[in-house]
Amino acid sequence: MVYTRENPDGTRAINSVETFVGALDGRPVLGIADFELFILDAEALVKAEYPQVSRGALNNVRGDWYESLILLGSSQYSRIQRTKYTLVRLPNVNAFSCENLYVEEISGLIGDLRAVLHEVADVSLISSNPDFVIISSELLEIRDTLQGRVEDIEYLGGIYRDLAGHCKFDGIAGYCSVKSGLRPDRRLQIAHEGSLMKALYRHIQTRLWAIDAPGIRYYGIAGACTDADRAALKTVATHSIVDVSSVPESAVNGLFAVNSGQQLQDALNTILSAPG
Repeated sequence: MVYTRENPDGTRAINSVETFVGALDGRPVLGIADFELFILDAEALVKAEYPQVSRGALNNVRGDWYESLILLGSSQYSRIQRTKYTLVRLPNVNAFSCENLYVEEISGLIGDLRAVLHEVADVSLISSNPDFVIISSELLEIRDTLQGRVEDIEYLGGIYRDLAGHCKFDGIAGYCSVKSGLRPDRRLQIAHEGSLMKALYRHIQTRLWAIDAPGIRYYGIAGACTDADRAALKTVATHSIVDVSSVPESAVNGLFAVNSGQQLQDALNTILSAPG
């Protein structure tokens, strides 16, 4: 079996990365005309090998396939265009907290904040990891050849480990949430995450006395989005309305509908550019 595997309890699971690679078949992500059709092709590979696969099992891996398209496509784009910034995939916060990308001085400031909040107000700073972090390309040495093999996807998915403890304040330009589809609850997650990451950035900026810091950006990428989605994500970043000396800002800087290699390139042209 290539695209599925048998679990110890006798059930069968989908090999997400192997199926993604099989559907890609060596093609450059930036040349794919329809991401939704690609995902349907990946589903077909699984169904051909295991016809009894449930719709729920397929739905569970659709998001991972979509993220892998963004991961590999953005890495290929960054290498070709030599962009100032690069997208790096982040794991679940239980495996690695994104604050640990920063140098010890800055991650320590966030740790201090967590401790003070708990001690003074008995509240917790609970955060999830965004799907991707926008990192200065100067911190990375991406392999020249990324052909969409299993080892390429695994390599790209583990780059965050090499960055741990190496990012200075200006090394992280922002974050990006990636969803194959948007539901109202996912919209709320994106807005909350964007608002929280921007508030943490401002806290660090204040502690470092980084007066001219450019701010941090937060973007959303989705397979499809509506006017209602865009309107919902214009919600204000809450920290920016508590001080009359600051200009209110949106929790999310932009939401991009990405369902093809060309749309991905158009989105990355904005996301991976220099601030301003």
